[in-house]
Amino acid sequence: MKPELCFFILWFAPAWPEVYPQVRQFISGHFAICHNADFDRRMLWQTCKAYDLPYIEPARWGCTMDLLTETNGGRFPNLCHAMRIAGAVSPDGEYHRALFDAECCRRIVSALAASAKTAT
Repeated sequence: MKPELCFFILWFAPAWPEVYPQVRQFISGHFAICHNADFDRRMLWQTCKAYDLPYIEPARWGCTMDLLTETNGGRFPNLCHAMRIAGAVSPDGEYHRALFDAECCRRIVSALAASAKTAT
């Protein structure tokens, strides 16, 4: 993604207080699975703190990166590599866009669950 495109997207993006109610409703008390959940947890906490908003706590965090680290020789796989390791088909779109990355995580978990079912 070109830097000027990033600037353009961010310039017109809603501020955190505008999307906070939706995010809170979506993840509060639910299972949140991310790729690099520690980073997402930290960003969520820092952003809530910066805007003096209550922290949003999912019922549980899961991490596709952590799930696949052992399979990747003890190294954290990037999202693209994690998709390959899990045997998941990449969706159309661009990495590091929220919807695309979320769909990748969903596909990784689905592929891992499917392979676990066939292994038993």
